[in-house]
Amino acid sequence: MVRSYGAKVCIACRKDFIPRSGVQRACSEACRAEARAKGLMAQRGRRKAKGSDSGGDREVGEELGVRVAGNGQGSTRRGQAAQHSDDVPELELDLTPMEDYIRALVQQEVRNAVRDVLREQFQEILK
Repeated sequence: MVRSYGAKVCIACRKDFIPRSGVQRACSEACRAEARAKGLMAQRGRRKAKGSDSGGDREVGEELGVRVAGNGQGSTRRGQAAQHSDDVPELELDLTPMEDYIRALVQQEVRNAVRDVLREQFQEILK
């Protein structure tokens, strides 16, 4: 099964690219290494810049494309989501393993059901 993911923006070079998986955030190995060196791969979402006050929240948040409240008093994302639903980034989860497991489980159940029906029909024919 072939997956196609929507275009993303590389966290290192800011160019558009088509990811190979749902969790890929950098367009190339070079950008991935650069992002790791800058500490962009360590966490997702809003992060507080080292050694800064509430202004650092805003800088890091803007760099990641996340809106940060101006008071710096630990505002919650729920409150922001209710007020600014367009600013909340979409979650990206790779559910391929779950899909494969469910598909195999359903196929096994269908096989068992077909076997039971065929067994009953053959028993009626042989009577």
